[in-house]
Amino acid sequence: MFKPLFLGVGIFLLTIGIAGHLVVNYETRVVTHSAAQDWARPFAGKIIEPPPWRPWALMAAGAVLLCWSFTIPKKIVGDG
Repeated sequence: MFKPLFLGVGIFLLTIGIAGHLVVNYETRVVTHSAAQDWARPFAGKIIEPPPWRPWALMAAGAVLLCWSFTIPKKIVGDG
């Protein structure tokens, strides 16, 4: 039951970590015809620069979860 969960989370974290190496910064913007323009206005035009350690941490966590998910048995046998 937990094996596919950890495998999926590991793949997700590894993919996000790899994508983090490809992006230098993010810029937020508000679409002019959006109905949610009023509450999103304070966030418009901000440039977000993630710290350089974040992609490496995500890749490491994803790789560890991937490797660990292969060591989990398919079916956990109870005591009885």
